Amino acid sequence: MTNLTSILLADLKVYADWKAAPLGALLQIRTVSDSSILVGMRCHMKIGGSPHPCFLVLEGKDSGRLLEEGILRDCAIDVSSLLEISVKDPNPVKYSQELYQARGILCESVIGSGRLFVRAALVNGTRFFVWIADPSGKESAGTATTNAPADIVVLGARALTETLRGTGQTRK
Repeated sequence: MTNLTSILLADLKVYADWKAAPLGALLQIRTVSDSSILVGMRCHMKIGGSPHPCFLVLEGKDSGRLLEEGILRDCAIDVSSLLEISVKDPNPVKYSQELYQARGILCESVIGSGRLFVRAALVNGTRFFVWIADPSGKESAGTATTNAPADIVVLGARALTETLRGTGQTRK
């Protein structure tokens, strides 16, 4: 699933500027260069004590890529109520140096904590950890940091799943 082909009017929420979407929102957006469609998460990087807007790509060949301003068109559709981040091919393994260059993998900080993040990278190669969920409240969804969380376990490949509205069920 690389893009949504239709959205019920009741679910339609559009932002004139993707940076106005809430931190952690799932968005469908187009690139400036070739108008290709991307689905991902509105994020920010902690740079010099202030948040810097960015976008985590969650589908396609650029999965796990963090994109900065200027690469994306301004308008975006909020698809948070229609999609959910899921684990594809779950196979928990301890994080190791061999996985340092990996991008787009779903990880947990301390097994069973529910503190989930995606390993990501900027176009220039700088590696980040992007928080997806943190029940402890220490990190907000969509926060990208270069500081490694404690006791990392790789859960598997990250995927997006379409939710079946109002049923609590999902569909691939």
